[in-house]
Amino acid sequence: MAGRPVFMAILTAVLALMFFAAWKAPRWVKETGVFALVFGVFSMDVA
Repeated sequence: MAGRPVFMAILTAVLALMFFAAWKAPRWVKETGVFALVFGVFSMDVA
């Protein structure tokens, strides 16, 4: 399955935020991961 460009761009930004959080703010890693998971599920095209 391929994602739409807008959603994939947002998930890429979340990935960059995840790397930043792992380096500077480890407390954010869990919340960022949960957000990425939920956003990825909601952005799936079911039809």
